[in-house]
Amino acid sequence: MTRVSQEELERRSTWRGACGVCGATFGWSKKLRYKQIYCSRVCAGRANGQISTVRGRLNHYVCRFCSKPFSVYHKRRAYCSRECTVLHRRELPVPRGYACRVDANHAEISRALKEAGASVIDCSKVGQGCPDLIVGKNGKTALMEIKNPKTQYGRAGLSKLQAEWHAEWRGGTLAVVCDVESALRVLKVMEA
Repeated sequence: MTRVSQEELERRSTWRGACGVCGATFGWSKKLRYKQIYCSRVCAGRANGQISTVRGRLNHYVCRFCSKPFSVYHKRRAYCSRECTVLHRRELPVPRGYACRVDANHAEISRALKEAGASVIDCSKVGQGCPDLIVGKNGKTALMEIKNPKTQYGRAGLSKLQAEWHAEWRGGTLAVVCDVESALRVLKVMEA
């Protein structure tokens, strides 16, 4: 491998060229040791007669953020650039995060509460520390956080977000349940 002189590096850093196929202006790539003639492999292939079509059909879209029309070969593009993607996602009302974890005993507890005559709304997908269930019976409402003591995650207790949510709650009954029996005990407290 030959070492390139400093003068040659400076000359290459300022070099600009026009693609021999599409006419796009491009600069020298530091990965290559030679002067480029084409802006991309697609144009090089077209010039050499190796590629007849360029990655299929050109699709036309409108950017969801800036409403600027753009064309790409990729399907299902929503934004014209990475900047528009980031800016639009920052403006979304609900922050995106990881999928919420549901305990193994979640379905069993929900089913037992429904069989006991309670109305049950599953809020496990809400995340951000919100309890797993909203339970209503006899005109009273309770919130239940379900934990599974058989798993390490369940034995650890409330997460940081859950603890903050519980500390800030100013409403009615809020309980942490581990099994069907504890959930039914909360229902009995609600009936009293």
